[in-house]
Order: sequence, then structure tokens, then C-alpha cells
Amino acid sequence: MVGRVPDSTLAEERKVTTVSNGLNADFSPVAQAQAQQLIARFGVSTQDRYLIHVGMDLPRKNRMAVLQAFIALQRRAAVAGVPPAADKLLFVGPEMPPPMAALAREHGVADRVLTAQQVSHEELRALYASATALVFPSLQEGFGWPVIEAQACGCPVFTSDLAPMNEIGGEGAVYVDPNDAQAMAAAIEEAAPRFEQMRRLGLENATHYTAQRMASNYVATYRRVLEERKARP
Repeated sequence: MVGRVPDSTLAEERKVTTVSNGLNADFSPVAQAQAQQLIARFGVSTQDRYLIHVGMDLPRKNRMAVLQAFIALQRRAAVAGVPPAADKLLFVGPEMPPPMAALAREHGVADRVLTAQQVSHEELRALYASATALVFPSLQEGFGWPVIEAQACGCPVFTSDLAPMNEIGGEGAVYVDPNDAQAMAAAIEEAAPRFEQMRRLGLENATHYTAQRMASNYVATYRRVLEERKARP
């Protein structure tokens, strides 16, 4: 059992400086014509309305909840007699395990739920850039790279209202209860009219997570510490 960390071991807030991570590769929007060529082999096109999830088949990645939210989105649209905000779902990661595949068949969406493996960096950029939104209701992350990767490519983001996801997505993301698939579907539906605004805000937020900015902040932090030490009597 992990005990409470003694107060004496906690750093003083005034002595803590946060340096945001920087993306370790180029993530940026992809022109539609180029994106179409890159993503066609995955069964989607730039004209499709598809949701994307990026991650392995680990319990904390919560892929079942993503599928359940997609199913709920289809059902809500059918009841309302309107087209769904997205009518395809793409998992960038392993094939769906049997329980997920069975659920997709049970609800008649198996032909609209796709998986993609061996995706190159350029293909991933294009998939992000062309997607309707990233759905990333992870239960636990060290950082949550897909959130910033997607935003840097101009993709709206729906992610967990949990740290660190709700600390990094800024105003360009919508934060959801990762344990409530119905609420996720409702959030996607409600946000659909402002997807363009989410793209713009996400692109703006992603500028805070560049390698150059991270390096500059580290240098500034070290310089400040050195100057403070020099100033001590």
C-alpha cells in the first residue's frame, strides 16, 4: 500500500517551475489532396465523418468506451432523425478484441468500425487532419500525446476530464467523463456546430508544446536558478 507522502518531502510551490513537453516530431495540418492519398488504404477519405482513437489495447486506454460512445452517437442521431456527427470510427492500434467486435456486430456498426496498423508518421498526420474528432477518454496517462498531436494537425479533441489531459488540451478540447459513454456521445453531438472553432483553438494550444519552446523554457529556468544562486550572500 502506498502511504501519504510526508509534507516535509513536498517541494515548495514557489520553487517549482513547469516546463511543458515538446512534440518530438512534426505534427501539422495536411492539405486535403495529399491527405486523401495517404489515408485511402485505411478505408476512410477526407470526405468521411470519422472519429479517431490512437492507442494500444490496454484497459487504461478505454477503447471499449470509445466504441460505446460511437454506438450511442449513432442511436441518438437515428432517434432524432438526423445524420450523426460522425458515421465511422477508426482505431489506430490493434484489431478489436472479441468483446468489442461482438458489441459492434450486435449494434450493426461492425462495417463502420475500422482499425489501422503499421501507420507511418505522415499517414498518422493525415488521419488526424482529416478526422471529425479525436476521442481519447483515457483513464491514466503520463502526458497524453495524442491530445496535442491531434490539435497540432487541426483535429478537434474530446478527452478525459482527468489530469493530465484536462491540463494540456486548453480551450480547444472538450473534457468528458471517461466512464460515461452516453455523455461522451452527447458532448460530441453538442459540440459539432463549433468544430471549426475547436480546430482553431487546438492549433493555437499546440503551439505551446513545441520542442523549441520546451528547450527555451529549460534554458530560461537554468539561467534563473544560476542568477538566484549568484545573488545569494
